[in-house]
Amino acid sequence: MSKFLILRNRFDFLALGICTLIVFIIFQGQLSSYLSHDEVPPYYQVAYSFYLAGPLQFLNILMHPSATFGHPFIFPMLLGLLMKIFGVGSFIGKIYIFIFSSFSLYGFFQLSNLLTKNKFLAAQFSISVILTANYYINFPLLIGDTALLTLTIFYLYHLFKRHTKIVIYLAFIIGLTRESFLIYTLSLLVAEYIFQRIEKKKDPFIYKAILWSPLSVVLWYLYNLLAEKKFIHSYASFNTNDSSYFDFSFNYAIPNAINKFQDIFISDPFIGISFLMTILSLFYFKDLKDSHKRLIIYAFCINGGTFLLLSFYHVFLDRYLLYSSYLFVLNFLLFLQHKVKKEYLLHTFFALPFLSYLFYMPSFNDPHYGKNVNASYELTVQSLQEIYEQNELASPIVACFPQNNFVLNPMGIYPRHGFNIPYYDKFNIPKIDAPYLYLICDPPLKSKATYKQFFQNNDKELLKEYTKDNQKLQVWKVYL
Repeated sequence: MSKFLILRNRFDFLALGICTLIVFIIFQGQLSSYLSHDEVPPYYQVAYSFYLAGPLQFLNILMHPSATFGHPFIFPMLLGLLMKIFGVGSFIGKIYIFIFSSFSLYGFFQLSNLLTKNKFLAAQFSISVILTANYYINFPLLIGDTALLTLTIFYLYHLFKRHTKIVIYLAFIIGLTRESFLIYTLSLLVAEYIFQRIEKKKDPFIYKAILWSPLSVVLWYLYNLLAEKKFIHSYASFNTNDSSYFDFSFNYAIPNAINKFQDIFISDPFIGISFLMTILSLFYFKDLKDSHKRLIIYAFCINGGTFLLLSFYHVFLDRYLLYSSYLFVLNFLLFLQHKVKKEYLLHTFFALPFLSYLFYMPSFNDPHYGKNVNASYELTVQSLQEIYEQNELASPIVACFPQNNFVLNPMGIYPRHGFNIPYYDKFNIPKIDAPYLYLICDPPLKSKATYKQFFQNNDKELLKEYTKDNQKLQVWKVYL
């Protein structure tokens, strides 16, 4: 286990301790915040099912992929086991992901130290990456992508160290943690093939290690197909009427790709400059070390393969490139080390893109991430109080997503609001038999989003609008 986690001596344990302290300093404000909407259903809700399950029910969850929202089970299952030991609450989820985040930073340090042979430069790289926009917003979240990032960093480290067995064992764990590891490994196979053709070298070790890697993910997809008659997970679809779908049309994919390229590789100064420097390093390709050459090809293939596929996906989130965009930053570091021989200049040049954050910090468009979830929860409770003061709590209440999580709260993630209300979700809205209902939603109401679309043609009146920390919430009276 110590070799697996790269904890071989006192220095490694010290490095992990420092990384844990840094993560705590940066994200300590997030530890007391509630879990946001993308964290609850696929991860916390499934983990809560594992927490409640006895031995037979536990097995039943594993036997039905839809019970895990079509995602592999290791990530929520371990969280469920953690709940059995320490209890239920959003704080447990935050501590769980805090551990992954600490090991991510530690993995960044060890991988960059392996390639640069310079501990100070490796430490500089680690801090720089964790403060880039994509990582800063996603690291504290209870999402499988953060776990995938952590494990793939260790995967690459052991691959470069040529630890065959560890690479294969790790691949099986990763494949049952996040299904998108299949894209990663297939892209890696293509990249290694390109490298060996360019260099005219045969390296059976790498092929042996990488060829085994997609197996656990392929087995998961096949199992999902047999058990649920669906090859891809519950949220993804080829039906454009669904909220999350693949649209294999270039009219859709090209604008989507341009927007995402802007968000990930241009809007973020460090990632953008690193991307350009990786392109520049291609002109010096013949002079570079084999490990650096490999990393350049890996960076383009893994990022390119993921980006190409997700360009057709309606819900292409920045965090889906969390496991790969840092490879450009690492290439930037190695390229500077190759070209700049004076140590102080090397550190200075690598720090310059980071300093750009003093003048420009990319914005985060999703209002429900991090601390803002606390404000959303408080506004939801405030709206329930408004309905209570009108003696209307006996009337049907419909809360939009993610406010429905705050209203229902069956898992003890958020504080109990104390109201006993007749709540209706999207599955039983048609069963409502009343002259009117109360709709709690974030604006704008004119939207095709689930919940809101049910009441587009109904007469309605806006009762009140609440604002807190740039969050807005409206209470509508809808006549049926």
